[in-house]
Amino acid sequence: MQSRGSNPTPRTRRVIQWCLVPNKEKILQYAWHLKKEGYRESTIVSRVKLLNGLSRRADLNNPEAVKGAIARLDVSEARKENLVCVYASFCKLNNIPFSPPRYQRVERLPALGNVQAWLDGSLIYNAPDPFPSGQQFIP
Repeated sequence: MQSRGSNPTPRTRRVIQWCLVPNKEKILQYAWHLKKEGYRESTIVSRVKLLNGLSRRADLNNPEAVKGAIARLDVSEARKENLVCVYASFCKLNNIPFSPPRYQRVERLPALGNVQAWLDGSLIYNAPDPFPSGQQFIP
């Protein structure tokens, strides 16, 4: 007896379609430059992704268009600062004159969670014993 039902296809990873990326040769050249300079693989991948995103919004050979594209993005100031830093190093490699705009990170307070429980001390008193079964800490 044949089973009935759907035969779903497995999930596929999102692959950047290089044929659709403008300036792909320059971006790959930039990635190779970073590799030769000893940057980590994770840094290279993240910078290439940032440049790919910028290249979809503006021509990377036109710094004013890139500045406008970064300004229009609905992201945090820290993200814009990262974009400007990556694009500035890309411009330096390709001898493109670029005066970076000024973006500064906005420092935020860390999330404290349940402030009242913290002030009451119940988080400290209800914490598990760091030295179970009578062990002692000897410096």
